[in-house]
Amino acid sequence: MKHLSEEKELSELDKMTAISEVEYFMEKDIILSFFRKFGLECMKDKYIIEYITDPKVRVDIIYNMGDDDTFCNEEMKDVFFGIRSRSFILFYGDNLQYYIVEDNKGDNKITESLNLNVINSEQDDESRYGKINLMLMTKEMKDEETLIDTMKGLAITDYITQSIFAPL
Repeated sequence: MKHLSEEKELSELDKMTAISEVEYFMEKDIILSFFRKFGLECMKDKYIIEYITDPKVRVDIIYNMGDDDTFCNEEMKDVFFGIRSRSFILFYGDNLQYYIVEDNKGDNKITESLNLNVINSEQDDESRYGKINLMLMTKEMKDEETLIDTMKGLAITDYITQSIFAPL
């Protein structure tokens, strides 16, 4: 999969294999950063933090996604031979502050720290996620015409989707 993600062009068989494998891993809650290179819709809204260390070491990610001082603490599970990952869905204007702590037999040390501000969205404006980001951006810029057009487009897309696809 990693090798395929580095290819410039994929055959139809390789594309189908990549899509199938990414879906399989996502069902098992295994999300790796190189999955984004396949351009799948389900990956467009994901910001993925990966951390690699000894598989025997406990790794925690401590993060804050808002303006308050409340931090969440989660253990980063080993998904593949020492690779740990945590995905976040962030929108335009969101702020994620995190640090990673390794606990090696009681010896805790902060090994990585970052403050991520979502200012620019690299997603296309045709996806639902891209439209929401565009709406947030145009609202901040006070571009009401684009905001209203984008809102209408999203409402139409939602209506068409609900009309065509029935719940299972």
